[in-house]
Amino acid sequence: MLLSGSGLDFTNSDLSGLDLLGAELSEAILTDVKLIGTDLYTAWLTAADIRRADLSGADLRKVQGRGCHAQHAVFHGADL
Repeated sequence: MLLSGSGLDFTNSDLSGLDLLGAELSEAILTDVKLIGTDLYTAWLTAADIRRADLSGADLRKVQGRGCHAQHAVFHGADL
C-alpha cells in the first residue's frame, strides 16, 4: 500500500500488520497508534509524532525519521 499525505492524523488507530512500504507520513500524527508488525520499510516519518506508539516487530529499515517525536514509543523486536 503506498500511502501519501503530509500531516495525516491517525491518533489511536490500529494499523498493525499493514504494508506501508515507502509511505509518506511526514508530519503525521501517530500518537498512541498500534503499528505492531507493520512494514514501514523506506517510509518517511520526518517530523511525525509517534509518541506512545507501539511499533513492536515493525520493519523500520531505511525509515527517514529526522525530527520525529518518539517519547515512550515501543520498539520491542522492531527491525531497525
